[in-house]
Amino acid sequence: MSTKEKLIEKIQHIDDESILSDIIEMIDLELGIAKEFKLTDEQKISIDKGIKDADEGRLFSSEDVKKTTDQWFEGK
Repeated sequence: MSTKEKLIEKIQHIDDESILSDIIEMIDLELGIAKEFKLTDEQKISIDKGIKDADEGRLFSSEDVKKTTDQWFEGK
């Protein structure tokens, strides 16, 4: 079964309209047909916080992030 077929099969089992809407937006963005991507206020606040953290030197290397996420996934 191809990746595309697996994705279609999984999507068919999703009933949450907000998740389906997000999937459509991502696909439209990838295909270059998205008119605009709207962020929630919470997302905007998180982005601003991340920019401030980066400006103030509070960063993680790619290696550190990979190690941390690998540990999270091993624990699940």
